[in-house]
Amino acid sequence: MNINDHIRDNPFAIVRGYVPLAGIIDNLKNKYHAVDMPTDDIPNLWMHRFNAVNLPSNETRRLTESQLQIKAIKIPITQETKHYTEKDYRPIYTRDGTEADYMYLAYEEQLRYLYSNSNILFLETVLARGIPEEAIENKTEDYICYLDYLKHYLEYGKREIDEK
Repeated sequence: MNINDHIRDNPFAIVRGYVPLAGIIDNLKNKYHAVDMPTDDIPNLWMHRFNAVNLPSNETRRLTESQLQIKAIKIPITQETKHYTEKDYRPIYTRDGTEADYMYLAYEEQLRYLYSNSNILFLETVLARGIPEEAIENKTEDYICYLDYLKHYLEYGKREIDEK
């Protein structure tokens, strides 16, 4: 698939401008009955802090791990959300070794960090948060990454991104 051809034919596939993560999280909560996770329950919290503090977007901000506000939502696995577990999904296991019945999305709003144990959920969220018009016009690294995420999402054979 040539992603540039797809963008030319489907300009609505790109979410133009940054969308606040809070709104995206609220939409997931409303649509899928997701709930906030207590910080202590976020899987691999140390990894999320490390990853967020080392993002390129933190090079100028220079936030420390203690300044980060890693949050997460827990999304139940139901018939409505099962499509998120069909490919590249890593189940969460409880302390007794059983598979938990949820997926999660960890995020940090200051740096726009995202992580999920469902790659499809991650890709949908990355795409939903948008890309600035200036990045599109200048074909910046952020835009090229955005196109790569879009290409991977489309290759999963999932439904087209809804027209905004």
